[in-house]
Amino acid sequence: MPRPVTNKRFQIVPPDESIQSRMFSGRFADGLAKKGVIISTHQPDYVLRFRISSSQENMQYSEQLLTGVTGYVVDKKTTRTDKHGELHTDYDYKPVDGVIGTETMSQMHYMRQLDVEVYPSAKGAKQVLKVSMQSNAPVPSDSIAYSAMIDAFTDKFDAPLRSGNYVAVIPWN
Repeated sequence: MPRPVTNKRFQIVPPDESIQSRMFSGRFADGLAKKGVIISTHQPDYVLRFRISSSQENMQYSEQLLTGVTGYVVDKKTTRTDKHGELHTDYDYKPVDGVIGTETMSQMHYMRQLDVEVYPSAKGAKQVLKVSMQSNAPVPSDSIAYSAMIDAFTDKFDAPLRSGNYVAVIPWN
């Protein structure tokens, strides 16, 4: 696809007429408009189609070491004589920290995929751009996860593209 994409007309075609698809279409439109793309259904230069997958839950497990006091060692030894002449030894101890076990942590992750394809609007035209994005974040909201993927796509839309795999990191809490 030739760059820059400024002033090119794009039509965005959602996978269906659901509220979610229309919301994501609007998100694509807003992001592309910020790059100077004109969103239009009347004589577009390009047609952008996208598909979203239904999220699949997967539990991920990890082990963490638990630390604590494993014992004590003599820190200081003092010897004294009492009033009867007997020797007494006093010991001061300090704790020794170490691994006392492990804890298994589990967290639900949600696998999602967003596919984006761009075609010239002419009949029988060949695809000029295809992007497939995957997310396996512990974010239960489809809206938040797909919005982040759409934003990652539109933020880099005017940059020269090369073939290959790219990774976008989406922060989450």
